[in-house]
Amino acid sequence: MMITSHRGIMYMLRISVSVAPTKRYEFEHAVHDLLNATSNYCGRKSRAMSRDVLDQNLFWYHENWESQEAMTAYFEEVGFRQLLGAMKVLGEIRVAEIITSQEVRNFELAERT
Repeated sequence: MMITSHRGIMYMLRISVSVAPTKRYEFEHAVHDLLNATSNYCGRKSRAMSRDVLDQNLFWYHENWESQEAMTAYFEEVGFRQLLGAMKVLGEIRVAEIITSQEVRNFELAERT
């Protein structure tokens, strides 16, 4: 997978969350509200939450960033901590990765919320 921008490397945060069927509605609305409440951070190119095609209880969250520095600064923001908190309370985080054109590495979430 090649992730690039017109300036070079782009950084992607990818998180998958498994949600119980009874929590799906609450999860979707909580994440929607949190995403609408947060401003567009400098350096973030895009973000999206989608439901997996094969598993309606699995959600994927993606953010694309221009730089490692901008993405790392965002991880300290209250809005990001609230988003992770909602994911942990209403579901189970299965995958958390930072992806570049050069590597895929696990994203440690323990100290983020």
